[in-house]
Amino acid sequence: MSENVSQWLEEIRSLKQEIIRVEQQRDAAEAGADRWRGLYTTEAQQRRAEFEQLTEAIATLKAELEQLQAGPASLPRAIAPSELLQELAGMGLDEVKGKLIEAFLERDRLAQELSRMTECLEAEKASHEQTRQSLTSALGDTVELLKKAQPGTKSGLNLDLASLVSGTPLNPKTEE
Repeated sequence: MSENVSQWLEEIRSLKQEIIRVEQQRDAAEAGADRWRGLYTTEAQQRRAEFEQLTEAIATLKAELEQLQAGPASLPRAIAPSELLQELAGMGLDEVKGKLIEAFLERDRLAQELSRMTECLEAEKASHEQTRQSLTSALGDTVELLKKAQPGTKSGLNLDLASLVSGTPLNPKTEE
């Protein structure tokens, strides 16, 4: 009889050690999940801030481009055709060509800047999506590992231990 009791006590000790090991694994998995969650949050905040900055820059550049493409009517101070003719009459042909070239160069520069910013925004969106997916996947993997490491709650483990000691198997999935 004493042998049965000592065997049960040894079994209880080993189960307690197993519970401690599983709880440590669970705590480590939770810490990992918290760390990944924090990284994801930080990355998402950075991406949102960059996205907002790029969106504002694109909107500004689009407005400037539309203003330049629309011609003289959309300039801040609209020049009447007669004023424009007077101004052009006072200039030499080389001056008019120079001003026209300046306007075309500025328009082209703004169009290129808009194109570059649009490409940057698209690349940033793709990068953000990839980061979000990888962090979400890592978080899901961590949660799955947590579930596998400890199928029940802490109290569920205690119930399992109690059922093993009492000799009545308890299946937490069928107890619900």
